[in-house]
Amino acid sequence: MGTTEATDQPQNHRVELLRSTPAFAEMDAGVLRALMAAGQSRALAREETLFSAGEAFHRAVYVLLEGKVEIRRESGRTESPPPGYFLGLSSYLADSPYASTAVALTDANVLEVPAAELQRLERAYPALFDALNRLIANGLRQRRASHRGVSGALARPVGEIMHAPLATCPPDLTLTEALQTMLDRKIGSLAVIDEENRLAGVVTFRTVAARLVEKGGAAADTLTVSEGCRKPVTVPPTVPIWQAESIQEQESIKYLVVAEGDRPVGMVSQSDIVRALASHQDTLAATIANTDTLDDLAAIVADMAAVATEALNNNRHASNAVRSLSEGHLAVQRRCLELTLDELKAEGLGGPPAPYAFIIMGSGGRKEMLLNPDQDNGLILADEPDTDAEATQTWSQSFAERANQNLDRVGYILCPGEIMARKPMYH
Repeated sequence: MGTTEATDQPQNHRVELLRSTPAFAEMDAGVLRALMAAGQSRALAREETLFSAGEAFHRAVYVLLEGKVEIRRESGRTESPPPGYFLGLSSYLADSPYASTAVALTDANVLEVPAAELQRLERAYPALFDALNRLIANGLRQRRASHRGVSGALARPVGEIMHAPLATCPPDLTLTEALQTMLDRKIGSLAVIDEENRLAGVVTFRTVAARLVEKGGAAADTLTVSEGCRKPVTVPPTVPIWQAESIQEQESIKYLVVAEGDRPVGMVSQSDIVRALASHQDTLAATIANTDTLDDLAAIVADMAAVATEALNNNRHASNAVRSLSEGHLAVQRRCLELTLDELKAEGLGGPPAPYAFIIMGSGGRKEMLLNPDQDNGLILADEPDTDAEATQTWSQSFAERANQNLDRVGYILCPGEIMARKPMYH
């Protein structure tokens, strides 16, 4: 009894330590105990290096339990995180070398959790995945706030994606005329330019609607845009996309005027930024769609760490990066199923005898897949009265078996719990 209590006390202390951090404050203690049980304590001596920038990923994530550890980034910035901080989490996500160095400033103690165990726990406890996702998001926000380390599409200057020349109107244009102009030109904003050729404001569908709600719809023909515009927010053409996106969020606006000094030269909207980021994802989607063999798909899955890195570079929020990575996985799986159908047709089994849906469950269904997801899927066929039930069953079993085999072949391992389409209860 005494031994058990002595063993439980450190673990309970560590659980409370994690629950004292924002990411884990509301998490069930049982999940945190499972996390603690999956790792082992490791002591660090003062000035001992836990990992170094450029060093291969240790296949483990570290949780700071006691002492002080300094994170030294290649940009020169340093930080000393509090107890409960996860060290090496970005490398775990991207399965990539460390981007920073971690050195103990004092004698310290960390919990070393093997990457395979952490992946298992994420599958078992979705709440843990969400918490880790929040930690990654916070880390990205902090690093992006330093104005360093941003690459990929987010680093492009807004001058490359802005709409130019700038659509403008005079301040005496009525709200009705402004609405009609925007509808005719298929745009969502106009820059209001005064008599001295200065930027006086920005009028949008939203600002017009707000003014008419206040004054009544009949006022649309008498009120002018000078009475229905907002103060403009401007940025120079050299501002990177990530910073423009951040300004839009902070100011709760959709449009930014791009100006060279006092001269407005263009407009950049949230939609422009979305399109710029999506264009990078379109390249991967096109590559996957044009893949003709399972081996080529397997090569794409094997390089998902690079896709994850690009997703991080192209999204300010880690949750969006994870969703982008998941979209890549789903595109691969969709193409794998198309190739599977081609195989069955070539073997004389024909196409589906009835409309069907191959459903993706678990982390794939939630669009929360990381680097090494397993399979969680099922098959639903329409109940068509004119189809041969036996033939339909034969085809669906053949398709499900081959689909699960091929998905495993390209890199999505068979579900340990057998939650797959080939099992009769899942098709």
